[in-house]
Amino acid sequence: MEPRRAGILANVFKPTFSLMRRTVPFRPCWLACALIALACGGCVSEPTTLPVVTTAAAAREAAGAVQRPADTPEAAPSQTAETDAAAGAELVAAPSLPQNQAEDELLEEHAPVLVEDENAASTAIAKGTRKGHLQAVGWADVPGWAQDNPAEAWGAFLQSCPSLSKKTASWRTLCAEARAQRGTPDNAFVRAFFERHLQPWRVIASESVVTGYYEPLIEASRVRGGEYQWPIYGPPRDLVRVNLADAVPELRAHRLRGRVVRDDTAQSRRQVVPYWSRKQIREMGSAFPAKTLLWAKDPIDVFFLQVQGSGQAELPNGERVRVAFAEHNGHPYRSIGRWLVSKGELNRSQSSMQGIKDWVRAHPERLNELLDINPAFVFFKLKPTDGLGPAGALSVPLTPGRSVAVDRRFIPLGTPLFLATTYPNAPSSPLRRMVMAQDTGTAIVGAARVDLFWGFGEEAGQQAGRMNQRGELWLLWPKGEKPPAGR
Repeated sequence: MEPRRAGILANVFKPTFSLMRRTVPFRPCWLACALIALACGGCVSEPTTLPVVTTAAAAREAAGAVQRPADTPEAAPSQTAETDAAAGAELVAAPSLPQNQAEDELLEEHAPVLVEDENAASTAIAKGTRKGHLQAVGWADVPGWAQDNPAEAWGAFLQSCPSLSKKTASWRTLCAEARAQRGTPDNAFVRAFFERHLQPWRVIASESVVTGYYEPLIEASRVRGGEYQWPIYGPPRDLVRVNLADAVPELRAHRLRGRVVRDDTAQSRRQVVPYWSRKQIREMGSAFPAKTLLWAKDPIDVFFLQVQGSGQAELPNGERVRVAFAEHNGHPYRSIGRWLVSKGELNRSQSSMQGIKDWVRAHPERLNELLDINPAFVFFKLKPTDGLGPAGALSVPLTPGRSVAVDRRFIPLGTPLFLATTYPNAPSSPLRRMVMAQDTGTAIVGAARVDLFWGFGEEAGQQAGRMNQRGELWLLWPKGEKPPAGR
């Protein structure tokens, strides 16, 4: 980086570090590296990979000190002694989490990604509870694989292929063979295809949680009037997105949102400051510098639409449009359900999405007080509904029941996975299936952390809102190759 450019960037980025501390875990060594990079032109670190373990002893070491709760039922036995010894009693699926888990917290899991940190796997690993390791296993050791209907995931897999084909030659060859198949092959073909080409790698992590998300439907109008009084905004004109890679290569995955202001105390230099919060945006009203795309009937529906990141709107004439994620204000998400519980307004069993809506209807005068607890704000763009799911982080339509959000620091986007968990509120009903890593989410943090996309509408919302289970995960990668770090 030439000195003049570094100096300009230093003036712009210096005030952004305080913003960054509010949005991502910011380690002192990164700050030191950032300052050095601004002075001398760069600072590069090697990507972090998931350690691969191949022995029972190594698997136990990878699992750490995590022990199975005394009341946890045994998992289905696997068919090789080494895998049984490696897993021991530490890493089999535990029962689902409490059924009264607040739905607001579950919805929080798929809040749009505020800051992408693709190259900081060590951050998650350092937290201990989210570290992960990989162990190669046989297909016979993947519980439920023989009972799944993998042909249902074939279309989602083909949609992942453009991304996978950029990773290795093996993926290019595999995807070319898959695309050569006409129509949707049957389960026997698909099962044999993946068994022939892919190696299962068990993701061993001391924390493994599976939640769900969906695409909601709200009522809205293109014109303000009557009940339609709550704006759904497009991206604001004064929002700037700062890519730190231009100044600090080590921070190439970090992106900041803010706005540029003139600092009169520093010889009129410009600086980046945090963007307006939810409360500030509301208080600006019509002066807010963004186009209003739609006017919604219900402000709490708009709030939950922002939490999910996308949805559909039904207009007065019956037309439907997709309200797709476009941008956000860069502020961290704060759970309104947790706040209501902490204030004694609701107990945990009442703090579901429906419970929150009921509370708002009973206390309309406190609506702004409640929503302002969460400073995060999402901006949208309108798209036609095409009968397909919303686009995820991989920029392909999500497939209900077969697309998942993952932590891309550990799981490369596009990768086929096998998920073993249970249905919502039904610990005795296994949910074991092939899925595709096609999305991300702010709270999807950890090697074995998964958010399952349930689809569109009320029924999907009911399933997603109740889902908060333990689970197990297998990464499926071409045979003869070691899986890389996430991308």
